[in-house]
Amino acid sequence: VGGLPNKDVTYSMLNLDLKYFVKTEGTPVFLQIGYGTRDITVKGGAISKVSINPLGDVSYLGNGFNFGVGLTHPLKENITFTASAIYRTASFEGAKGTVSEGKLPDTLDGGGIGLTFGIAYDVRH
Repeated sequence: VGGLPNKDVTYSMLNLDLKYFVKTEGTPVFLQIGYGTRDITVKGGAISKVSINPLGDVSYLGNGFNFGVGLTHPLKENITFTASAIYRTASFEGAKGTVSEGKLPDTLDGGGIGLTFGIAYDVRH
């Protein structure tokens, strides 16, 4: 929207994920599925219908599913490499601003794939 200052946006989610490890030789592969909450907060994003001056922050509240695949590969006796590709959906139906909260007139939907790489160290060995 023209005339509005730049906004800081924060996206957060809390997921409950389940992993099913497929029996393979050497490198365990897993399938993952999950569900969680989604929250987008726009600093200074709440404005009135009669002014472009911000009234405060606005949060878009929703939920979404995720599913994907990954692998865990042992590098040494107590070091493991992990990689995964997870597709996450997001569906926002409500908003909460400084003055009011309620349902959005239209659902705001989105999704995307996330690639994760990591190294884990097992201290039990």
